[in-house]
Amino acid sequence: MNFFKNLSNRKKILFADISILFSAILWGGDYIVAKSALDVIPPGFMNAIRFSICALLMLIFLWNRIKKMSLSDIYVGVITGVMMFGGFIGQTTGLKYTTVGNNAFITSAYVIIVPFIAWFLTRERPKRNSFFAVFLTVLGIGFLTLQGSFSISRGDGITLIGAVFFGLELALLGKYAKKMDVLILAFLEAAVAGILFWIYAFSFETAPVMWDQNLILSMVYITFFGSVITHITVTVALKYTTSSRGAVLCATEALFGVFLAAIFLGERLYLNGWIGSALILAAVLVSELGIGLFKRKNI
Repeated sequence: MNFFKNLSNRKKILFADISILFSAILWGGDYIVAKSALDVIPPGFMNAIRFSICALLMLIFLWNRIKKMSLSDIYVGVITGVMMFGGFIGQTTGLKYTTVGNNAFITSAYVIIVPFIAWFLTRERPKRNSFFAVFLTVLGIGFLTLQGSFSISRGDGITLIGAVFFGLELALLGKYAKKMDVLILAFLEAAVAGILFWIYAFSFETAPVMWDQNLILSMVYITFFGSVITHITVTVALKYTTSSRGAVLCATEALFGVFLAAIFLGERLYLNGWIGSALILAAVLVSELGIGLFKRKNI
């Protein structure tokens, strides 16, 4: 936090955007790891473990800050924690019943929702480039991840519900993260989501009984790289950038997911994939530099 205070506003925004993009890379790998882990561990237990450890680590290392939390902090943390629970249970349950490509694309659809929710919450109409960037992102991810026919299956429908919750969470973070200690907010979100996942898991799922080396390594990645690091990073970064731009940058996780699948799973990137990659890159540039980047300037 002190690091950010020593930066200019322009550098704060740039560093925040780079941080979110780094998190998107880790999330891209999370798709591949989680898909394999879900063959052994149910989504409720998987998320309960990841967010409980995340909350516990923050409680240990940030206790001096967390003990100062106010009732308003708790109120915001509970609301956003519930939204995060809804988002992850939809995403991971959906991933169990659909392909990585469909799951990544539908999850990224939350970028459509964020500017409108933020508009309702703050009464600030998003700039034109935010809407255009959202359009390019969704179109690009569609080209990138949907190589065959698209249909709303059981997994796709559950994933879509999760995307709505993610959109609500990101918009709420964009509004409240600037007004409170974001590390306290990150802790409360993880704690609330963890508690809800334990309740869900013991109510509807059967606990895993076989813990082999692959599952343990998968949970290490999912917990530390897919949760602890990314959760804290994005929550802090959203304090220094806009929710619309943050949504576009977060959505690039699908791009990285497909690229990592090509590297580690040998999946081939076809023409549609290259078109999608170019569209998503254009979306990030539009989000960062505006539509004017693509307009010819008179000399």
